[in-house]
Amino acid sequence: MTSKSDCRVVLKDGDKLYRLFSVMERRNGDLVISLNTAEFYRKIGSNLSGDDPKINNQKYSVHRSLKSPTNINAIVHTLNFDNGEEKRTSHYTKAIKQNNNFAPILLVRCPDLSATRYLTNNDRCIITLDDYHHSSSLYYNLVIGPLDFSFDEYCEDDINFRTINFTHFSLSILWSYDHLLPNHTGAKAHALTFPDENSPQMLNTIYQLENGLSAIEIIDQFRRIRGLLHFEFASLINNIHPDLNDILPDLVNLGFVKRKPEKHRAKHYWMDK
Repeated sequence: MTSKSDCRVVLKDGDKLYRLFSVMERRNGDLVISLNTAEFYRKIGSNLSGDDPKINNQKYSVHRSLKSPTNINAIVHTLNFDNGEEKRTSHYTKAIKQNNNFAPILLVRCPDLSATRYLTNNDRCIITLDDYHHSSSLYYNLVIGPLDFSFDEYCEDDINFRTINFTHFSLSILWSYDHLLPNHTGAKAHALTFPDENSPQMLNTIYQLENGLSAIEIIDQFRRIRGLLHFEFASLINNIHPDLNDILPDLVNLGFVKRKPEKHRAKHYWMDK
């Protein structure tokens, strides 16, 4: 396990580094997780349109919440757009202080990260998660939990993990690969305590019990939401390229692996179209 106070988590491709997210520990022990944002905001299940707002900034702040009378931690998600709009949602959890459990933050299907906008440098602490695999799509899950915990006994042949210890929290990253080439779209499912009153329940949202989840429940949830995002991606590809209808089911049904899928299973089946 690694102990860091200010770091970038990246994938490596030769001498190139592709940033997934950054983590900064404030002096008071709070964490700020700055995500590598998509260019535009898209609700899961929909295609990009000319009216989609452009994202300027996206972050999670994990608070120690020392004055909480109910021993909760507040995890706040903030999304800023170029039109001045801001979306802010919260996840209030007793997982860490009371139950020695875990609070999921979000689950991500990464887009094609080879675009120059995802490149970063090594002028800060760098934690390399893995090599960048151009021939498969990366899914990762961020989880806040107690210090010095290992998911090793729970991760089988479809899940990798890495835990970063800070002063008061640990941040665990679980990740897997599917057999579909990444494209320009990505997807994020965010954890909230309560549904957003302004929108119906969406795949974008993971509604959480305030008591948090055990390690095995985190693994089960990762597999479930990962699978939903995976099928949503296949549906999106099929909408863009209906001529791939015959090959997509076979690729989808191959499931997930820890490492780079075999090359013959992930040919450039739409980039060559």
